[in-house]
Amino acid sequence: MRVLLLNPPGRRRYLRDYYCSTVSKAGYYWHPMDLLVQSGHLAPHADLKVLDAIADSLSPAASLAAVRRFAPDLIVSLVGAQSLNEDLAFLREACAGSGAKTNRNPRVALSGEPVRGGEEKALRAALPHAFHLQDFTSDALVRWIMKDLPSPLPDEEKAPRRQGTLRLPRPRHDLFLSDRYHVPFDGGRPFASVLTAYGCPHRCTYCNSGASSLGYAVRDLDDVAEELDYLARTGDVAHIFFRDMDFTANRRRALRICEMLRQRGAPFSWNCYGRPDELDDALCESMARAGCRLIQLGLETFDEPTLTRLARPMTGAQIERAFRLVRRHGMRSGAHVILGLDGTRWSDMHRTWRRIVELDPDYVSFNLLQRRRGAPLAAGASASQAAQSHQAHLLAWARRCATWGFYLRPRYLVRQLRQIRSTAEARSLVCSGVDLIWQSLQGDDP
Repeated sequence: MRVLLLNPPGRRRYLRDYYCSTVSKAGYYWHPMDLLVQSGHLAPHADLKVLDAIADSLSPAASLAAVRRFAPDLIVSLVGAQSLNEDLAFLREACAGSGAKTNRNPRVALSGEPVRGGEEKALRAALPHAFHLQDFTSDALVRWIMKDLPSPLPDEEKAPRRQGTLRLPRPRHDLFLSDRYHVPFDGGRPFASVLTAYGCPHRCTYCNSGASSLGYAVRDLDDVAEELDYLARTGDVAHIFFRDMDFTANRRRALRICEMLRQRGAPFSWNCYGRPDELDDALCESMARAGCRLIQLGLETFDEPTLTRLARPMTGAQIERAFRLVRRHGMRSGAHVILGLDGTRWSDMHRTWRRIVELDPDYVSFNLLQRRRGAPLAAGASASQAAQSHQAHLLAWARRCATWGFYLRPRYLVRQLRQIRSTAEARSLVCSGVDLIWQSLQGDDP
């Protein structure tokens, strides 16, 4: 069986994986996690090919030609909330006459935010017999294709919230290695994405990936060790992006993974996501000794009442302490901020920006609030469509000002230039800066 793992083309650099749809804001682009994990499940049963049209900057016509040359029996495709109309139009065309030598159109399986986010009607109208992958870590897709059924079984339509321990086969990393993927401060070197936990134990109201939606399951550490050993043996990977929603959520487990890496001589540099209120001196020391290069911290806002309403209670003092700890142990820090949170005023957002400037992290991602289906906050939208559109345009302008105001400061530019250690790092930094400015000028998408 010939299976194509597809990230469709798009007019912008859409990120569609892990049930979260957005647009890359600084030229960064990582491996599509849904497809990477499924490659491990599918590898024993199929001849696999990866077509990432976004990473490879392929036009719809070039992407369509590549699909038809491969002539797959099955297309496993990402779809995104922001790009859904584009994605479905491309998939309809790709399925027409692109099948293998059986002379039948390929079957289709879909993964992405619309699959879990209430777009059932639109998806079924466009692709009536597509399989909807509700949990990209499960082997439901393999069980479906092995039964050779025309449509998914009823009990495979909805995935329960994950919990407990997760067993995953090693993905086909060799199919995804490309210099077109980049993450902040990877030094311009090849990197791999690794999942050690699925979902998140927290219940932040703006997020569709927490305990109330995806659940939380930790991967068997023997599986993680085997995957890391494989990546070290290949010699093709210098950096790891741990794609856990919150690597530091389980402190004991994070320490065990750090110890695992140290026992292997810390063969990679790596980055991860975390929360400011979960960091302490011992954990930061362990992460730094294990090769951690960057911790991306979701602080969202410095307005403490808003953080409490988001079911994310932490103080400004905790946030500031976390950034000091990261820098003290020689790691870089990234800050993730949400503009337009319910109950926040323009003065609150400006105060958050000022305090971020004072913290002076190495990287900041200013994001506009998205009411994702499956997140508790999604039910809170009440303003008229016109009012929402006006507010969105104002917030997009505010994000543009915040981004330029942070990154174009002389202090920031001088500090980043002083930390360059190689030509590859210099090239990566320049390209990221150019992309950041370019993307900030490209419309008002969140």
